[in-house]
Amino acid sequence: MAEEPFRPRPRDYVIDSVPWIARMSDKARAHFDGSIGDYIYP
Repeated sequence: MAEEPFRPRPRDYVIDSVPWIARMSDKARAHFDGSIGDYIYP
């Protein structure tokens, strides 16, 4: 089974009125567990 590339939640996904917090946490979690791969993020 092929592993799918890392994809964070959409930019418009809002948690507690903060639209970017879910996406930021997805990227941080993927970076620290080594699954972010070649994903380019600012």
